[in-house]
Amino acid sequence: MSPPQGITNSITPTTISLLRAALLHLTAKTTEEHVLHLTSLQAVHNGPQPHLLARFGEFGLLDQVLTQRLDFDTSGRVMAGTLDGTWDRERIRNVPSPSSHSMMMAAITLAVGDAQADWEAAKPLLAETCIAYGVKGKTEILEAKKSNFFTKKVAGKDAYYVNMFSCDPDNR
Repeated sequence: MSPPQGITNSITPTTISLLRAALLHLTAKTTEEHVLHLTSLQAVHNGPQPHLLARFGEFGLLDQVLTQRLDFDTSGRVMAGTLDGTWDRERIRNVPSPSSHSMMMAAITLAVGDAQADWEAAKPLLAETCIAYGVKGKTEILEAKKSNFFTKKVAGKDAYYVNMFSCDPDNR
């Protein structure tokens, strides 16, 4: 994915551009252990300063929910704020498989791809035998997405608005 477009001080970014930037940032930061417990991400695109709010460890994954604000500089790069709460490996209560982080990254990747009518974004995430939209099979689903996107995409606009993702590993 290329850097997010339109994140500047003078242009209000879309939730999609904020989420794309967050995907890049959160994928690159998996060495920061709290990031692996990501359970919620909300884009706030129309505030005085567009940002994202991230929560880690909800649903009993950690013994304390941690929060962090992710702001953007004028080039669209994420600047992570201070972690609200105290990180300590002893706080880990549950590590689901797959991790909440990997489930969140997959869901956001699919949503951003769909919102931008990028039918190929789903390709690496779909199993050969998956079922979606009443269609069975990876190839068939990708063809259905492609056909749908080409008939409904409006040039220069996202297909739809998304702004909040939450992952409860026990309710997949």
